[in-house]
Amino acid sequence: MVSSSHFRALAKLRFGARPLFFGFTICCAAAAFGQAKPAAPPARPAPTTGTIAVTVIDKSGTPLAGAEIKWSGEAGAQSTSVSTDARGAFSIPKLEPGKYLLTFTANGCVPKTEKVKVKAGGTSKVHVRLKPPPTPGENKM
Repeated sequence: MVSSSHFRALAKLRFGARPLFFGFTICCAAAAFGQAKPAAPPARPAPTTGTIAVTVIDKSGTPLAGAEIKWSGEAGAQSTSVSTDARGAFSIPKLEPGKYLLTFTANGCVPKTEKVKVKAGGTSKVHVRLKPPPTPGENKM
């Protein structure tokens, strides 16, 4: 026969086991949900080319539409030529990293040459102001 002291001991054990059971259930659920995380998206490959963004203006700051831009790589690679748009702008994308020589010409302006370094994944911005040729008899200082 079970005495009242035995019953009280069983009751204490049963109530003491409840928090343990719930704690175990919560830990198992947290572990199950923790493993259900979505996989990270695959990493994008690092860019291997860069861009040169050009803006050409005249002495007064007006954009020069139709200004010609010639560029070549530092190793004397093939030269390419383009013209600026109505905003005096042009972008040269997908260039291999390295140094480039850009020559700017426009009607009624003195040509100008700039050296530009292109980095992979970057955009090198070039702002060029072309000046008119000096007038005869103008004092050069």
